[in-house]
Formats: sequence, structure tokens, C-alpha cells
Amino acid sequence: MMNTVKVALVVDDEPDLRELIGEVLAMDGFKILSAPNGKAAFEIFQKEKIDIVVSDVNMPSSNGVELLENIKTLNP
Repeated sequence: MMNTVKVALVVDDEPDLRELIGEVLAMDGFKILSAPNGKAAFEIFQKEKIDIVVSDVNMPSSNGVELLENIKTLNP
């Protein structure tokens, strides 16, 4: 049986927090993709297979709630 790497998308406008969350998830074996806002995150989501999204709610350029709504249009 082949182990597949899970992919996490970490979204936060604070770079240090985004990096910290990514490091914690990487310790659990996740491949980490990151974005500084919901708009950039949705662009990544459209191109990559994402297993989990960890997002801040309050961000400029599309917040976490808008990101969730956009993701649900592609993956209900």
C-alpha cells in the first residue's frame, strides 16, 4: 500500500503565524502550501489537490469566510 502525502493549505496574513502553523502540520507529515489571503488561497485551491485548509478569518483581499464560500462552490 502506497502512502500518499496529504497537502495542507495554510492561509493567514501574518507571515510568522502562517509559518508556525505550517511547521506544526509538516511535523505531522503534511506538505505545506501557504497564502497570505483568501484570494491567493483560492487560486492555489483551484490548481492543487488540497486535503485540509487552515485559515484565518480576518484578512484583507478576501477573508476566511469568503474563501470557504468559494471553496464550497468547487468542492461542496
